[in-house]
Amino acid sequence: MNGGYLHFQVGAAVFLLLLYWILRRYPEIKARWLTGALSTVLAILSLFVFMLTYKAELDEQNASLSQKAEIVLSAVKAGISVHVRRGTQYMGERLSIYLNELSTNTDVEGIAFNAGSETVMTAGNLSHLAPPEEWTLADGGNDWGRTGNHATFYIDVTSFTTDHEVPVGRVPPNQRWSDLPPGPYRLAVLMNVERVLHANREARLQCLISWLLSLVAIVLGAMGFLSSQKRRSLETELAVTQERAAQQERLTHLSAGLAHETKNPLGVVRLLAQSIAGSEQSSPRSKGMARDIIDEVDRTVGQLNSFMTFARPAEPDLAIVELDAFFAQLLPLFNAEGDGKVEFTYENTGASVWADSEKLRRIYLNLAINAIQACPSGGQVTIRGTEDDATIALELRDTGVGVKPEDLPKLTQPYFSRFKRGTGLGLSIVDKMVRAHGWSLSFESEEGKSTTVRINGIRVASKHDEEERDRGRRG
Repeated sequence: MNGGYLHFQVGAAVFLLLLYWILRRYPEIKARWLTGALSTVLAILSLFVFMLTYKAELDEQNASLSQKAEIVLSAVKAGISVHVRRGTQYMGERLSIYLNELSTNTDVEGIAFNAGSETVMTAGNLSHLAPPEEWTLADGGNDWGRTGNHATFYIDVTSFTTDHEVPVGRVPPNQRWSDLPPGPYRLAVLMNVERVLHANREARLQCLISWLLSLVAIVLGAMGFLSSQKRRSLETELAVTQERAAQQERLTHLSAGLAHETKNPLGVVRLLAQSIAGSEQSSPRSKGMARDIIDEVDRTVGQLNSFMTFARPAEPDLAIVELDAFFAQLLPLFNAEGDGKVEFTYENTGASVWADSEKLRRIYLNLAINAIQACPSGGQVTIRGTEDDATIALELRDTGVGVKPEDLPKLTQPYFSRFKRGTGLGLSIVDKMVRAHGWSLSFESEEGKSTTVRINGIRVASKHDEEERDRGRRG
């Protein structure tokens, strides 16, 4: 036991010194690897200690059993020395009483004294004793064997019996010497080792439970350490992310303010260009240049408006929107924008949804403009809805030029545009407004044939919601 603890202490000290050296020599090694190594080594060391403890307890139990057998064998030999003389005679009744008394000891089940293959004397219960012909002992040797819950200790006493000189002394009344059969002479002590086996099983179970508890403690400690490391790492990342978000918000406000301030002088430039274009004193060349200035100013103001829409927070003001009525108002505007080349159609759904109607209008205005740009030679744009349980998915499908597979993941990135006069913010604004509602945006496209834009997860307003809205209006 002490040796096991000593080994454990030495191993732990060596490991801690090694760990200290690794930390000093290789500081870039991650904590989780060191924790895993520490947990593994501690688990191995604890298993080693418990195995040593278990082995020590087994040795102690076996030594106790062997000692008990030695005592019984010594007592039997002492009895033979008193009740057997010159290897030819023995006092049967006295030897029988003596052996029976020995067989009543704890853990002793029976004793047998054999001469060759003949049993001279027995005591106790010998039902689990092997036949004498199976006792393979050399002269003066000893052996033992175990079967189930029983162990048998054998000893050859031939020389002891034949060489021992016993004074005849005085024989008690009614006792006499009997002739002893020819040898060799052997003793067998049958012992019940159930108590020892039970103690061994308990020691093994205690060792296993102790090791498992130690292992659980080590694992929990390692998990706690890694969790604390992960928590600190996440706290650091969160602080950095929050600082970046705050900085980004400040930059966004500054950019939006700069864009707003830029629109004012552009308005003055546009007003002056309109004056030049409408003046009778201006030459045709000057009027043409003034109209170009107006077009560029309008394009730049449109980009600034898109940027400001993208930069401003898009918190939706949810209300019940009847989709059929909503799109009935937008379709004439879409078709007018298509200028007869692109035709928009809508398939009635009869559904009402929770949405910010103004932001939903901006979403579909951007999607419609994008679909028109995707159909330079004309085409069809279809808007339909697919209802599923408590949500509905709205999709807009055009028969335009499609999107290259490698461009699909880039469609919502700011300033990514597939068209010459595009600002690159239309779909970014759409994506931001969609996510602000808690919806999701997805794209499917077959290059050269069609593109489908789908808005998923739009919550359908129930009949109860509509009734509550109507009561609110009447109230």
